[in-house]
Amino acid sequence: MPVQEEFGTAARTRDRQFVLVPLGVDVRTPKKLPLCVDASGNWSAGTRPSLNVCQTTDNQDFTRVGDSLVLSATRAGDGEKSMCLDAGPTRKNDDPVKLQPCAPDGQDAPSQEFVERNGKFMVRDTVGTATPMCLDVGSKRKQGALLKIYKCVTTPNQGLQHWRGKIEVTDTIEAR
Repeated sequence: MPVQEEFGTAARTRDRQFVLVPLGVDVRTPKKLPLCVDASGNWSAGTRPSLNVCQTTDNQDFTRVGDSLVLSATRAGDGEKSMCLDAGPTRKNDDPVKLQPCAPDGQDAPSQEFVERNGKFMVRDTVGTATPMCLDVGSKRKQGALLKIYKCVTTPNQGLQHWRGKIEVTDTIEAR
């Protein structure tokens, strides 16, 4: 039986960890848990963000800075390097999206620039080309699924939105 708390419901995941699920989300049907892009606590270069149940954590807090998606907890401080989502250099289907140091101010970083159009995050330098590329979560919709890029097509796999600092998989959240 789920335990009600002031801000949500404590639910146990398949890997036996407890997470706080927002009020109003049915914890008995794990397919309906809202999923967000998560940096998994390892904020070093090359880390592959995955999907996890949306919750209040620094691992899921991304800030839009221009066209970049910056992991908020890494915003540059004294000698520190901010980490951004990066689509990589080749722009091919199934290329992994990774955390990479954000480009310095004023420097181009096309692999870190995403535009939000029609409920998708498109890699900016592929917009208007023969094969525009989008962030894609794949079809499994489970915790741990890795973020990648894939040619933009009509599919819920590419339905993402940036809302209250989180990058949410739109078909796993309830209408607001």
